Amino acid sequence: HKEGREYLSPDLWKGLKGSGPPAYYLDFETMSPAIPLYPGTSPYQTIPFQWSLHRVDGNGEISHWEFLSDGKTDPRRELAESLISAAGNSGQPILMYTHYEKIVLNNLIKHLPDLAEPINAIIDRLFDLINVTRGYIYHPGFYGSFSIKAVAPALVPSINYGALEQVADGQAASGAFEAIVSGKLSGEDESALRASLLEYCKLDTLALVEVHMALIERAEG
Repeated sequence: HKEGREYLSPDLWKGLKGSGPPAYYLDFETMSPAIPLYPGTSPYQTIPFQWSLHRVDGNGEISHWEFLSDGKTDPRRELAESLISAAGNSGQPILMYTHYEKIVLNNLIKHLPDLAEPINAIIDRLFDLINVTRGYIYHPGFYGSFSIKAVAPALVPSINYGALEQVADGQAASGAFEAIVSGKLSGEDESALRASLLEYCKLDTLALVEVHMALIERAEG
């Protein structure tokens, strides 16, 4: 950090072992409303309402799937079932960043015990990429942070969270969805917020893809 240069461990390849590709890349968006919005939920209970899932195949081809609830009913079952369908049962790793996605999935099992088996199958495939960035690399552009929003632009300058307008972080995403659920927005405003939510969540998983590829490139020398 003092010398202003990137540090790269010679053991980086060990940290990446088992991460693919082929691989999937997962991110959830959640909200924790003070006043419960759905029957059977509690104040400040975390409710996932959106996911983004990228996949890179063995040839480097990228695919993308996404889900954003309409907010009219508790989104958790539809969210879980759509993710199970998109992730498939290939056994290929599903990369995440921090253990938050695992927490969300475990909470879904508590609410949807009939889906425990396929959700557990997803959990078994999770690979936390933050363990690699924390353990094997440092870049002055991280500015002391290992969050994806610090790591991605430093390693892959084309990743630009600053270009996002209405929704640029998780707190803004939560607030945007609560505004949609309130039903007080005009059709045009709601459509704009939905587009921003999709753009933000998609960028998070694309950032995961790009960071993973950048790390692999460095490991290969």
